[in-house]
Amino acid sequence: MGSVKTPFGHDAFRRSCPSHTVLDMLASKWVYLTVCALRRGRLRNGELARKLEGITPKMLTQTLRVSSAMALSGARCLRHPAARRI
Repeated sequence: MGSVKTPFGHDAFRRSCPSHTVLDMLASKWVYLTVCALRRGRLRNGELARKLEGITPKMLTQTLRVSSAMALSGARCLRHPAARRI
């Protein structure tokens, strides 16, 4: 079988395709739901936990670490306004 030409230069059906990394990440329901929840903008950790009903604090932390490491969500820690120093 020959190489398949695609507009993006990769064949998504081949194991070596970079898209498999993204597909593996999105196969996790919490990663997918987190990315969807953050699609419209940033949320504080508590807001995100309330939006994602059923997620444990540990799973939320792991999910944010993985998705931010992969730059899927653009997640970053936001400090609570009361915690800011003057």
